[in-house]
Amino acid sequence: MATDEKPKLKMPPEVRFLSVPETAFIMAVSTEQVRTWIQEGQLRAYRIGITNNLTRILRQDLDAFISRYTAETRGKGEKNA
Repeated sequence: MATDEKPKLKMPPEVRFLSVPETAFIMAVSTEQVRTWIQEGQLRAYRIGITNNLTRILRQDLDAFISRYTAETRGKGEKNA
């Protein structure tokens, strides 16, 4: 193989990365709130790129966060009722 082409890696279809703005849109919150959740360790995120300047969230991690977040919110509402 005399070509300089690198083999392309294929991600499984179930692996989907979201940007911070996409995550904020899904959650109906600001991008600052998403970054706060990431900094506090509540929402898992990955720094990617040559200079690690891109933050991405796995859709599966967001789904898990949503499950925890809604369970906590329901629990707080029931305690106050």
